[in-house]
Amino acid sequence: MSLRQHTLNQLLPTASEQRGAANVLGERHPLTRALARNRTVARQTVVAVAVAPAGVVATVAHLALGPVVTAATALVVLAFAVVWASTRRTLVDAVHELIVEGDRSLMLPSVLRERRRLSPRRDARGARRDPTAPLRTGGRSRRGDDRATSHGRAAFPPLQR
Repeated sequence: MSLRQHTLNQLLPTASEQRGAANVLGERHPLTRALARNRTVARQTVVAVAVAPAGVVATVAHLALGPVVTAATALVVLAFAVVWASTRRTLVDAVHELIVEGDRSLMLPSVLRERRRLSPRRDARGARRDPTAPLRTGGRSRRGDDRATSHGRAAFPPLQR
């Protein structure tokens, strides 16, 4: 899979993903509706971006409506980009609600992607990093004294408790 396809798959819900959500959750579920809205706005944005070169060519060719078409296209693309960001946030919120509900049997691609993104990362040894470890240990590592320098002396005095 190319980088472009991977990026598009992350940003755009597919028709099969939308149908799968509708089959599992129903047409009225917030996730299904968010997927449909996001997909519609994304397709409309692509169409608006496709018109932009025509406006630029008309402007370069010194046609009377060239600058008007270019400016209108730029405004429409900007508006669609703002709406797309909003619908994307709505989609992510709907996915988070499903994740919080805790149904692990739900295997929708958007839910799986977000679960994978939210899961704790693995460190170099393959063990899961605990994101709250610095809070519990006061910023110190559990693998020994991280205050020692290469000279064998402590770089910082020990903490007084």
